[in-house]
Amino acid sequence: VAALCGTLAASLGSMVANLTFNKKGYKEHNETMNRVAKEMQLKKTELLHLINEDTNAFNIMMAAMKAQNAAKKAGNPDEIAAAGKNMDEANKYAISVPLHVLEKTYELLPNLKTVGEFGNINAASDAGVGALLVQAGVKAAALNVKINLKNFAKDDPFYAETFNAMNKVLDVVDKEAGEILAIVEKRSEERFSRNA
Repeated sequence: VAALCGTLAASLGSMVANLTFNKKGYKEHNETMNRVAKEMQLKKTELLHLINEDTNAFNIMMAAMKAQNAAKKAGNPDEIAAAGKNMDEANKYAISVPLHVLEKTYELLPNLKTVGEFGNINAASDAGVGALLVQAGVKAAALNVKINLKNFAKDDPFYAETFNAMNKVLDVVDKEAGEILAIVEKRSEERFSRNA
């Protein structure tokens, strides 16, 4: 779901850029909108791929759990050790995918801000919706990271590196998405005032 939120946010950003490109009153932004539309399409493709990668990570995790349980039942110390190592690797993969989703989704905010600020006023609200989707996607991905990160000791370097990378984004996502929402609200009010 987290990667899907990012995919939808990228789609909305690209849509606003396309609805702005070459339109009367916005032609001065053509180069920017063309760049944004292309970047958002690329990011959408990356996030779509991550939906499948997340499913794959879950399946690998389930298989590793099953193998670990079977090894414990068999009681062979070598099999138990190998299954434990395999479980650690599966856990790391199950963490790395949502962490990647979190980071890729967060990367959408600058382009959403651009289309919110300079995009077609009739579609500016979609930049705001995109910002909300980024918040949801980032936070959903963080929950997936946290649930598997609990399998590592807090003094493990992997834990610290992952926790810090995740919190680096969580610490700023609401503020940055809020800035986009404020821009969109202001533009909507200006448009309403002109039409009143």
